[in-house]
Amino acid sequence: MKKLLMIESWCFASGILLPRKIREMGHGFVLVTRDPEFYHRYAPSGERHPVVALADDVVVCDTNNLSALTDACREVCGGFRPDGVITSCDYYIGAAAEVAANIGLPSAPPRAVSRAVNKYLMRCAHGEAGLPSPRFFLALAADDAAAAAATTGLPAVVKPADMNGSTLVRKVESVEELREAIAAVLALPENSRGQKRFEGALVEEFLPGEEFSAECAVRNGRVHVLGMTDKRLGGRCTVVEAGHMFPARIPEETERCAADFVEAALLGIGYDNGVAHVEFRVTPEGPRIIEINPRIGGNYISELVERVTGVSPLTQMVQLALGEAPDLAAEGTEHPRSAAVAFVLPERAGILSGWDGEEDMASSPGVVRSFLAPAGTAATNPDDNDCYLGYVIAQDMHARNAGDLASRAVRALRPRIVPHA
Repeated sequence: MKKLLMIESWCFASGILLPRKIREMGHGFVLVTRDPEFYHRYAPSGERHPVVALADDVVVCDTNNLSALTDACREVCGGFRPDGVITSCDYYIGAAAEVAANIGLPSAPPRAVSRAVNKYLMRCAHGEAGLPSPRFFLALAADDAAAAAATTGLPAVVKPADMNGSTLVRKVESVEELREAIAAVLALPENSRGQKRFEGALVEEFLPGEEFSAECAVRNGRVHVLGMTDKRLGGRCTVVEAGHMFPARIPEETERCAADFVEAALLGIGYDNGVAHVEFRVTPEGPRIIEINPRIGGNYISELVERVTGVSPLTQMVQLALGEAPDLAAEGTEHPRSAAVAFVLPERAGILSGWDGEEDMASSPGVVRSFLAPAGTAATNPDDNDCYLGYVIAQDMHARNAGDLASRAVRALRPRIVPHA
């Protein structure tokens, strides 16, 4: 049995699955957190949250202060020697890499991780490495809109450099829209974990083409691509992830070219150890990176990968954090040819009063699992990934059509949304 230090966690999806996976693999972990009670507010079915309930111990410290965090982790080392450092939360991946480096545990170099979690630093690193990238501009004030547009052209995409889940990501068509989008990013001083945000709003050239992600495991500088996932976009600004399918329907030659480009992008920032979820678009000029995430894919992508390949990205994440070689092949079991998830996006804000079409959804071909938010849930405008009211996971045993099956099942659902009181 090995033991990990887990520095904070997401509350849902991988935040629930990772602690269970660590236990399933026969290992243990110590949770290092600012506030253990924070997680219980989001526990499934009102139980204790798995990240707290399954921990061997809980250490409370200011995880937003790297010095205090490192000192607390060193104190833990006085009681036992941990075997690795891990987190499922994007906002603590950099801190986990710093702690691992400071106490001599496996990790990618902290500088590489900082480039991965910050889209502006990633763009700069790729420029230094000579990798083709979209034109970009860091706006420090709303009045930088005209200069940004002159650099990137219009339409353009505005985003925070250091947030996730499509938060405040906007496609803009005019300088005035660009000004408003920059102002919205600059008006958010902290992320959801109380950390001060990176200064500025990142403005990028809009890239035409289909969007995909590569699910990767990297060890000793060698990149293993498990496969490509496609992405269906929706919402008011077509930036919300409405669904995913693994493996993607992508021509073999395009996939090979994209895999080579993804490898160059990871090594171009110095990322040589860990899992990675790399988003890219296939443009008329070839693949171009959207962002690099030094973690497994969110939105149940890791489950889709495991259903189809038998290889668990969550297991790989734990193995790499422990300095072990990741599993790259599964036993010869029959698997579906494709698996997909589709999300229920509200058409407007309000309060969810109930559902129509549940039986039609459940009886749709290929459906294997679903979740629908209960009545009384607040519905937000479909502007980012936090708007989801539910999801459907489907699989196809014979073809790469699971995405169509999942989307068909979601279309059978009709959430009833009433105005706020």
